[in-house]
Amino acid sequence: EELANYLRSIPADNLQSIEVIPIAGADYEASFSGGVIKINLKRARNQGVEGSVGMMANFGPDDYRYLMPSARISYNQNKLNLYGSVSLLDQDAATYIESVTNYDNGTQMDSFGDIRGEGGLASGQLGAIYSFDDKNTIGAEVNYSASSTTSHTLSTSSLAGLAGLAVDNDSEYNGKTSNNNMA
Repeated sequence: EELANYLRSIPADNLQSIEVIPIAGADYEASFSGGVIKINLKRARNQGVEGSVGMMANFGPDDYRYLMPSARISYNQNKLNLYGSVSLLDQDAATYIESVTNYDNGTQMDSFGDIRGEGGLASGQLGAIYSFDDKNTIGAEVNYSASSTTSHTLSTSSLAGLAGLAVDNDSEYNGKTSNNNMA
């Protein structure tokens, strides 16, 4: 997503050439396992401050909400590159299910389900790279993400049979998951 935002921010008149290299050769790191898209610009964009801010949002019926703000900034001066990004996700959703089934033998099944969930994700990245020369650099990067989800499910079902026999079932489930990662 950040790469797509960066590519959109490059004015077309600033592109010198775009090369598609199907197999990365010896000019690239040994860890490259695929191709390379090399973008050559007419003038260097790597001096000063550059950044972007974005927001994705979706809203729907039955309590559906998805919000994701994000921001990215980088500072480049001579041989030093400092960068950081942050993104948040806030999501709420609800699903309602109701059904009635009539069987040939006269029994009837009524069922209802109410499923609600919400979740959040926060992630950030900070990094610094210093280039001694064209072939020697040193850098450090810290990534952090934290996520949590909660869910509540309520379901009921009723089976009315012959001779007045009935079976009713009620169930409820509450769940919570959270993760914290740092690299």
